[in-house]
Amino acid sequence: MSSRRTTTSTTTWYFLMAVSNIRAIMYRIDTADRLKIKLVAGRVIPAIVTSTALICGYASFEMLKIWSGRPNSAIRESTVNLGTLMFFVHETMEAPKWSYEGASGEHSLTLWDSVHVDARGLTLRQFLDEMKVEQELIIETIS
Repeated sequence: MSSRRTTTSTTTWYFLMAVSNIRAIMYRIDTADRLKIKLVAGRVIPAIVTSTALICGYASFEMLKIWSGRPNSAIRESTVNLGTLMFFVHETMEAPKWSYEGASGEHSLTLWDSVHVDARGLTLRQFLDEMKVEQELIIETIS
């Protein structure tokens, strides 16, 4: 069983070496041997695991605040820079609001708002007309 694991491990490292060297050739940078690739991967993989765990911890902490019913003012935004070991925790900003005047009065939207339309069976023209009549929005761009 150990020889199969060694074979798989060796094959994996040769694959990483081949892919890394193809990338190096494409970008005209120096190629590397298997040992150098192992050294670099030995530093990169723990960094990825560490940053992923840190981000999951921050996100879980904020989700616990939401689930426990704390007010939105308790939610914080976190920025992490592992290269300089800087951690910033700050209050979230309110989303910018846009207002527009429709036939039924003034409406306001933010980037976080969503509009739900039952568009089953509608053509694009019917959908655009539906948005114009129901939501009082004129769609100018669809991407």
